[in-house]
Amino acid sequence: MTWSMISWQGRALAAGLCLVLLAACETMPTPYGAAEEEGGFGLSEAQIDRETWRISFAGNEYTSREQVENSVLYRAAEIASGEGADGFLVLKEELESDLLYERYAYRQFAHPYFGFRSFGRNYYGFRSFPSRRVYPYRTRQSTSYTASVRVRLFNGKPPEGLGTPYNATALLKTLRPAIAPPPSTSS
Repeated sequence: MTWSMISWQGRALAAGLCLVLLAACETMPTPYGAAEEEGGFGLSEAQIDRETWRISFAGNEYTSREQVENSVLYRAAEIASGEGADGFLVLKEELESDLLYERYAYRQFAHPYFGFRSFGRNYYGFRSFPSRRVYPYRTRQSTSYTASVRVRLFNGKPPEGLGTPYNATALLKTLRPAIAPPPSTSS
């Protein structure tokens, strides 16, 4: 075995590890943070008037319904705390779920059928025979959630009959362990 073969194998191993890590990144839940693009996964918000906000969080298929709902409420509490309000009222809330079906073929064996080819009495290694087998299909089902709320900030006692009141400080303290912080970017 020569040095060039070892370095080629090392490069192939490194490329394989990079693909595994990339696949692992794609199977993670949506992190708490702003959406990188319009309609993308993450938080989006808009201030309607001085006291009213519309906040939504879109999660990927690996983000649970509870995580999506908690992220919206946590962001509403952050806004209320940042604006100096005691809490907020949830005036309107919506939860959308998108059910996705993905159809893919799968093989029942990890490798194609291999056989020996013989020339006289000596065997010259493996020869791959093309498979004429029809592979069955599997369907994978996944659900992604998007939660939206319209909130009104308040100070003092919450107004009666407008919506569900939440104390911003208490909600921040309660939900902080459940909310994953956005990945830090150190330069």
